[in-house]
Amino acid sequence: MPHDNFIKELDFVLTHPSCSVENIESFYNQCLFIYETVPLFVIVNHMKKTKPKLLKNWSNSNKTVSKLLEDMEIQKDDLDKIRKEEILVEVEDSSLQMSQNGYYILIWNTEIEKSKIESCFKRKTLKVISKSFKNLELIGYKLEKLNQYILYLKNKGELII
Repeated sequence: MPHDNFIKELDFVLTHPSCSVENIESFYNQCLFIYETVPLFVIVNHMKKTKPKLLKNWSNSNKTVSKLLEDMEIQKDDLDKIRKEEILVEVEDSSLQMSQNGYYILIWNTEIEKSKIESCFKRKTLKVISKSFKNLELIGYKLEKLNQYILYLKNKGELII
C-alpha cells in the first residue's frame, strides 16, 4: 500500500474538527479490514508530528499502540511537550496584490518542504504577517513551480495606517 495515499487518508481523519480516539481507532480497524498490511509505525510516526496529544490518548486505550511507542522509545509524557510546527511568513505590504474578488495574492518563494506546508495549512499554523494588516488569514495556496507558491489571503482585521 502506498504510504502517500495512506497519509492523505489519515490526514483527512486527523484534521476533522471532531476527531477523537474513537475516530482513529475506527480508521485503523477499517484499514485492517481493507488492506493486507497496515503500517502502524507510519500512523504513529505521523500522529507524533501532527497530533501528539491524540496519539497519547489513543495509546492509553490501545495496547498495540502503547507497545509500539515503547519500542520506538517514545515516552508518553514527551508527547505533551511536542510543539506543533508553525510557519510564519513576514511580508512587505508592497508584495501583496489585490485580486478582483477582494482577496490578496502573495507570491511566496521558500525552501520549506511541500509536506510541511500542507500540514501547517491544514492545521492553520501557516501564518502571514504584514505591517499594515492586523489579521491576514490564509484561505488557500497553489504550488506555482518548484519552491514557489501563490498564497490567497483575506484581511480579517483592520488596516493599520
